[in-house]
Formats: sequence, structure tokens, C-alpha cells
Amino acid sequence: MGVGVKFLDEEIKSRRERLKTAKPKPAPAPDIKALEKSARKIIDCDDVLQLFENDFAEVVAGEKKLGQLLYLIATSRLLDQGMHAAIKGTSAGGKSNLRKRVLEFFPQEDVIEFTALSDKALLYRKDDFSHKILSMGEALAGKEQEFQNAMIRQLMSENKLTYLVPMKVEGEIETVTVEKNGPVTFMIRRRAICSTRKMKPGSYRWRLMTASDRPKR
Repeated sequence: MGVGVKFLDEEIKSRRERLKTAKPKPAPAPDIKALEKSARKIIDCDDVLQLFENDFAEVVAGEKKLGQLLYLIATSRLLDQGMHAAIKGTSAGGKSNLRKRVLEFFPQEDVIEFTALSDKALLYRKDDFSHKILSMGEALAGKEQEFQNAMIRQLMSENKLTYLVPMKVEGEIETVTVEKNGPVTFMIRRRAICSTRKMKPGSYRWRLMTASDRPKR
């Protein structure tokens, strides 16, 4: 093609440098009037929890109380100290679907969903966790899960995750402090977190809930 490897390497390096120095485009200012109009049904409602129950019953049957509890727990992300939910149940009993349906009632930008979470995934995520809902399906086993659980406990109890990691900075390896701020709300399948003794339901503002595939509760 007539293009040398050295030229390609230099071009890639140049583009990487431009990406590093490029300033991100500012997010557009929210249209307050449009937001108020879209939320008018909720603003005028005297019982938001009842409103949620009515809408939730149209997509999930037989999980009225559990749906309400999950809704309140997810809303607690806005407080200084959020609540957390571990959902247990039989295989194919609706744990994932229940969690997914409840989270559809919340702004997409406030929900961070993981099908699986590697041991240091929380550390290397670009965005912060302040007032977010972290929804996780599965976790790793063994020592990787122990490390993961230790970070999650710190994030829940202290509303901040702090960890020292080696990173390459201007060609040199340096120890960098990574900080992720809370508060957060976790929604996790029972087998993902609560299998360890240090993560007992009832501690760290946990609530253990049981999902059922029965038509009525």
C-alpha cells in the first residue's frame, strides 16, 4: 500500500495525543419546562408509591410488595446513606427480570448494570458512582470475589472507594490513588454477594428478598 510501519506508528501516537488533550463537549443544558411537563403525572400525585404499584402491576404479576421495596431501595440512592437489596430465589424464579423491571422506572443515566463484574472493574470505571444504582447479576468466585466484596463493603459503609494502583504515567510506572465516590445503592442476586460470611444480609443496610415464580404471593 506504500505506507511504512513507522509512519503508521507515528500517526497512531499523534492521534492518541490529540484524544488526550481534546476537551469533551459540554452536555446540553436540560430543558426544565420539558422535564416538568413529562413528570407532571408524578409531580401532581399525592402517593407516588401507589402510582408506581399501578404501573408496575402491568409488567410484573404477583410481586407487589417486593416491587415496592425495591423501588424504595433504589430511590434511597438520593440519600446520604443508601439501602441495598440482595434478591434470592430458585433458578429461573424471576430474580433478574424483577430487578430489571424495577430499574426501568429510573433514569437510565442513574443505573449502572453489570451482567458480571471482574475483581477490579469498579476501580477502572471512568465515571463516578455518586447517587447511582449498581445492579449486578453474577460475581466471580474464590479470591477474586473476596477482593471484590471488600471493595463493595468499603463503598457501602464509607461512601467512597479508595485504592492504590500502579499506572503508566508519561512512560513511567507510578502509584496512583483511585477514588470513586458514593453514596450508592446495590441490587444484587443472592448468590453474587451474600454467600460470603462478611456480607450477611442485615448488615451494611442490606435487605434480603425472595423472588418467586408463583402467580400469587
